[in-house]
Amino acid sequence: MPGQFSVGAGYRLFVFCGVALLAWAGWTAWLWRRGRARRHVLARSGFALYLVLAWLLVLMPFPDESVLRDPAPVNLVPFGWLADASAGVRYVGGGLGAWLTNRTVVYVFSNVLLTVPFGAYLRRAHGWGAARVSLAALGLSLAFELTQLTAVWGIAGTRYRTFDVDDLIANTAGALLGWLFVPLLRAWPQRRAGQGGAARPTPLRRALALLLDVVAWQAGYLVAWLVVWTVVSAVGGTAGQPVALALWAATGVAVLAGCPLLAGGATPGALLLDLPGWGRRPPGPRP
Repeated sequence: MPGQFSVGAGYRLFVFCGVALLAWAGWTAWLWRRGRARRHVLARSGFALYLVLAWLLVLMPFPDESVLRDPAPVNLVPFGWLADASAGVRYVGGGLGAWLTNRTVVYVFSNVLLTVPFGAYLRRAHGWGAARVSLAALGLSLAFELTQLTAVWGIAGTRYRTFDVDDLIANTAGALLGWLFVPLLRAWPQRRAGQGGAARPTPLRRALALLLDVVAWQAGYLVAWLVVWTVVSAVGGTAGQPVALALWAATGVAVLAGCPLLAGGATPGALLLDLPGWGRRPPGPRP
């Protein structure tokens, strides 16, 4: 979990990140020059870029070595975050706002979301099973944690991120969620050439679309909160419960109202399941 951060950083970590991005760009160019199909190049390059960005998230925000006095702690107690989160919520009086702004809760769910694309890609592109995806996700997460434990393999002067067993659990769980998500989408009929229109909205499909909308809402909120929290912390401010509640409401409006305005009445869940937008009747005879 995060320790003491600052936007200021030593040049060594910036060089490390620059080398990673240059390696990604070179690999993408190599794939392109080999004459691979555009879709193949975009898929592999996108996955590689995702891994690079995930690695950068592990390293950032970079430390201000003048602030750090002691190395970040090491946590080997599984699910210790539950006690930390509950204590933090009780301390501020409880309530929805307290949970939404709880730093531990946001951090854990962010770690889950971080590896959802990892599991989904490995199943969709390579057909990997649940056990193989879990081991790969555990290995990826262990590489992240060892990077933090060793202070970026000695590049940083002091360990500024915590080695946490809960991160291993959250990352592995996120990859499994991504693995489970792939057949969920395959199970529903899709539009085909010459068959205009969308799938008939049965109650089960609508319920599943609503569940996906809620997932999209919470994922959007977590991303927005992390961005705002990072920016506000960088300038020395504090983003409290009113800001979190406003972001939570704004992302809900964006998902449940903004998306339908741009997509003919369809929410993100309806788009993923190929359902018609609200108020639109699918083609075919009436029941």
